[in-house]
Amino acid sequence: MASARCSVSNLFGLELEPARAARRALRAASAIERVISDLDHRLGREHNRKIDVAVSIHTGRAVVGEVGSTDPPATIAVGEAVDVINELRKAATDRGKSFAISDAVTLAAGVEPAAGDKITIAPHGAGGQIAAWLSDAAPIVPSSRTRLADRRDALRRLWSG
Repeated sequence: MASARCSVSNLFGLELEPARAARRALRAASAIERVISDLDHRLGREHNRKIDVAVSIHTGRAVVGEVGSTDPPATIAVGEAVDVINELRKAATDRGKSFAISDAVTLAAGVEPAAGDKITIAPHGAGGQIAAWLSDAAPIVPSSRTRLADRRDALRRLWSG
């Protein structure tokens, strides 16, 4: 069976508080999981192919900026959080897992990690070890909890400002 490799990355939380950004990132991971499953089903049936993804999610500080003269310019991020994401992606790829989610993300989102292998990594310059889960599935973000949390956050912003 032929296999294609794909690594997925995106920035969440540029204008959101960490809990909401974590939930949004995990919902995006679930959407990626559904799309890849559908593509695998169709490609496997038609061309005997499978798509492998490595989605890594971590929360932390990074320097984000626009680079280049293209329209629109490319947005890039550098820093410790990005280094952790890259290490998590490598760990997922090396172990044949589709998702690498740090404990910091599941804690911020208020969800349980997906069943899988718990690992710790010590990225260069991270100042310690990072705990994460490697799995074949993204953690589930309950929609009712997400909606209630989003409403609560909106009410807090309304009353505070």
